[in-house]
Amino acid sequence: DLQGARIALGRIISGGHRRPRWAVTLGMAVMAAAFTVYVGGELWVIVLSFISGAAMDRLQHFLHRRWRLPLFYLQVAGAGLATLLAVIAAALPLDLDVSTSITANITVMLAGISFMGALQDALTGFHVTASARIMEALVSTAGIIAGVTGGLVFAGAVGVPIHGGVASNVSSLQSITLATAGGAVGAAAFAYAAYAPKRTLAPIAVIAGVAVILSIVVPGDVGRTWRVAVAALFIGLIAYSVATRLKVPPLVVVVSS
Repeated sequence: DLQGARIALGRIISGGHRRPRWAVTLGMAVMAAAFTVYVGGELWVIVLSFISGAAMDRLQHFLHRRWRLPLFYLQVAGAGLATLLAVIAAALPLDLDVSTSITANITVMLAGISFMGALQDALTGFHVTASARIMEALVSTAGIIAGVTGGLVFAGAVGVPIHGGVASNVSSLQSITLATAGGAVGAAAFAYAAYAPKRTLAPIAVIAGVAVILSIVVPGDVGRTWRVAVAALFIGLIAYSVATRLKVPPLVVVVSS
């Protein structure tokens, strides 16, 4: 009944997690580093992404536990810190393309869980909760934009140029291998940081790796959007059967991959 459901939900929420919080921070750091590999970052930029991913997660956790700040301000703080660390690295005489680190950390902070939950609610007829989840995703994304913009404005004010960009095409075999490995490890790290069961990590990594390959091998003349759509279609088709075998909700596989 309703009262029993409330008691069960309260027990679940107050029970905490079996996975320690430092392990979640490590997962977020690995995720940021892996996505830097995926977008073609060099070694020192990968290290920068690892450090900024860990620092960003710890800052958000501290602000949430200490002052219970809303999600928007947590996203502003996290994105601002990651961008400031990239600005500091760009000021060093190392000639680093820190834009890939900023891109990776933006990917880490994107509201994938809220957005996918909103789509599921909308497609299954729960339009009120879908609207709330969409608004949460938009507010979260706006916080990322505000934080990154603030960091870039600071970079311009102190005279540190942030240039470069992410390669749009992956052609060589080595690049394909690194992109596949980065996508697979990044997906598994996100699942780990989101408290997914350990038995799901390897299947999620395999699915994400295959999806990366599909997004690369599809002919380039169809456009990047359709290449990503093919990869997403593959994930959607296989996620339900994999989730059923693993005895987890399908969104655990879909969102992570």
